[in-house]
Amino acid sequence: NWQYTDICVVIITGFGAFLGSVLGVSNRTYKMFSAESEEGGNK
Repeated sequence: NWQYTDICVVIITGFGAFLGSVLGVSNRTYKMFSAESEEGGNK
């Protein structure tokens, strides 16, 4: 048996949730800026 199974599952799940939220925000921000530049944003 693995001694620290429960804590490892919690850490891996938390890391996955953190990574997913960061990448989701980055993707949404990228799409927002991409849509602005396609509409002829100020440059």
